[in-house]
Amino acid sequence: MKAWFASAGIFAIGLTLTNPAVAETLGYPNMEKASFLLDYPEDWAMVPGDNAGDYVSLASPSGVLMQLRAVEGSESVMDQVIAENVQFLEDNFTKVELDAAKDINTEDGLTGSLLQGTAVDSDKKAVNFAIFYVALPDGKVADIWYSAFKGDAEGSKAAVAVLDSFRTR
Repeated sequence: MKAWFASAGIFAIGLTLTNPAVAETLGYPNMEKASFLLDYPEDWAMVPGDNAGDYVSLASPSGVLMQLRAVEGSESVMDQVIAENVQFLEDNFTKVELDAAKDINTEDGLTGSLLQGTAVDSDKKAVNFAIFYVALPDGKVADIWYSAFKGDAEGSKAAVAVLDSFRTR
C-alpha cells in the first residue's frame, strides 16, 4: 500500500521531518466492521461521522484536513461521489485545478483512482489536495481526500504517513 500512496508524489519532495507519533488506529466505519483502517498522529483531531457512509474528519494543528468514508461500490454511486467531491471543491475553493485521474494499484492487489490538484481557499491561501478512490474487498469503495496548505511540509508529510498506513486488515 505504501508504494502507491508515496509514489503519487503528493507533497513528498523535500519532506525530511521525522514521523509523527501515532495516537491510535481508526477503523471505518468502526473497528469491529472496518472496511479499511488508518493510523493518524496523536495531535490530530478526529470527528467521527454519525452514520455509516458519513465522512470522518481528521485535522492537523497546521490545517491539514482529511475526509474519509466508504460507500457502496456501484458505478452510479461512484459517479455521484466523484461529482460531489468536485462540487465541494468548486463551492469551497477558487482556482480549482484538477489533474487527470490516474489508475492506482496497492501492494495488496486493490485498485483505484487518484485525483490531484490545487486551489485557493477563502483566505487566499494556496492548497494542494488529493482524492483517492480504492475498491475494497467488501464491495465498497474508500473515498479519501485531503488538503494541505502549500508549503506545509510537516503537515503534508503527516498526511502522507496517514495514507501510507491505509490497509484492509
